[in-house]
Amino acid sequence: MSFKRIPFIAALLLLVLFVRSAPLPAPPRTRSAPITGAIVVHVRYDAEKNETIATVANVSHKGVTAFGLGVYFAGGRYLELDREFLGTVDFFHPGTTVDVVFAYKKEDAKVVVGAVVYVNDTAEVVDERAFKSIIKNRVENALAYERANELLAGSTDAEAVAKQLESEAVLERERNTDDPMPNQGTLNELALEIRRTQDFDALKKKNEEKAAVWRSHANPVVEGKRP
Repeated sequence: MSFKRIPFIAALLLLVLFVRSAPLPAPPRTRSAPITGAIVVHVRYDAEKNETIATVANVSHKGVTAFGLGVYFAGGRYLELDREFLGTVDFFHPGTTVDVVFAYKKEDAKVVVGAVVYVNDTAEVVDERAFKSIIKNRVENALAYERANELLAGSTDAEAVAKQLESEAVLERERNTDDPMPNQGTLNELALEIRRTQDFDALKKKNEEKAAVWRSHANPVVEGKRP
């Protein structure tokens, strides 16, 4: 080998060592992975009723207390649909399906599971809006029971209390705020129950217990939250 080639080879080796020791570029950011515990099995359109039915399956090994769907439309429109099982007879069992109905054509929308809350108060989230909608609904149900008890504590006139709750339910429907307010449907249900009850003390105790349930499940621990 010619000694004249040694400086060139040494320089080449230094270049190779420099390239090997340089930090590798960060990999491109991947798209968010889907929810693993619940999936949209299929979406079908009922032309007679002019509504779309999304069938959601619980493919996890845990019961589900709520899930939120994100419905995405062409042009950027977005709709949140929640299915809540707290306050019902049972929760969403593993290996079963439920239908969610909404008044849009199938061709107009893409439906995905954005958030799932499990019976152990953990959650999977890929759509922050869907998750916040579930939490907001739970807080608003608690507020409705608490509001009923507040009125019952100051009056023994069942009709007056019922009418006040119905009036506030109308205001809740007409509101234009993102702040939690007593749930409209729950306020109306409470108004009916107050008119039927003969025992205000028992009703107030039941309302207190229900409010506590909604409150206790309004802060699930998010596991598998993705960007």
